[in-house]
Order: sequence, then structure tokens, then C-alpha cells
Amino acid sequence: GCDTLQLLHSALFVLIMRVLPRVAMVSDGESGFIRWLITTRPWSFTAVLLPLAVTAASLDWWGIEIKSVGRATEVILSMVLLQAAANQMNSLADWRSGVDKADSATSDMTVLSGLLPIKALVISSAVSLATFAVV
Repeated sequence: GCDTLQLLHSALFVLIMRVLPRVAMVSDGESGFIRWLITTRPWSFTAVLLPLAVTAASLDWWGIEIKSVGRATEVILSMVLLQAAANQMNSLADWRSGVDKADSATSDMTVLSGLLPIKALVISSAVSLATFAVV
């Protein structure tokens, strides 16, 4: 069955992913990796990870063994990569269509703030999408 430590680990992960967007202010000295990570909107990965966790818990509850941990890990990685690519493409599309504006409190500031150059966002989303397709 599902032990308490696993449950606490999962709850902590969800909490961190919910708090991260509020504390992810980037100063000019932040690393390129941190800037890239923020453009993927990792706090949204719970939309992918939670259904996978529920599925795994359900399989365990029904006594169905996950035969390949490696394959399960590939599924998780590929879904996170797809979510990251979709988030970056959405940021680019909203900016290009004019939906995101500097004076709007609800705008995605990924492109407007210059977290990464547009070319880097395009390349990153394409690489994430291609990696998803390969995995």
C-alpha cells in the first residue's frame, strides 16, 4: 500500500509547486537555468503529475504491479516535457497575438520581462517537444 512517507513527500511536492510562482522573482544575476526553469512554469506540472500519481496509487490499491519502473519514469518525464513545451509555446503565442501586455496584471510576463530571448524560448519548446516525441 501507500505509506505515510510517500504521502508526505507527495504533499510537500504539491505545496512547493504551488508556492514557487510566488517566490520565483528573478534578479538580473540569476542563472540561465533558473530563468529557463521559470519559463516552463514548473508549478503547473501538478496538472500532469497528480493524475499520474492517482493512477499509480489506484494500481497499487488494486494490487496491479507496475512491471517497469523505467517505463513509468519515461512516461512521467515525457508528460512533464510536453507540459513544459506547451507552457513555453503558450507564452510565445500570447505575446505574438498581443494578449500579453505590460500594463495588464494578468499577462504572462515570460516574454515581456525578457526572462529568455524569444529565440531561446522557441528552441527550448521545440527541444522539449522533440524529446517528448522520442521518449
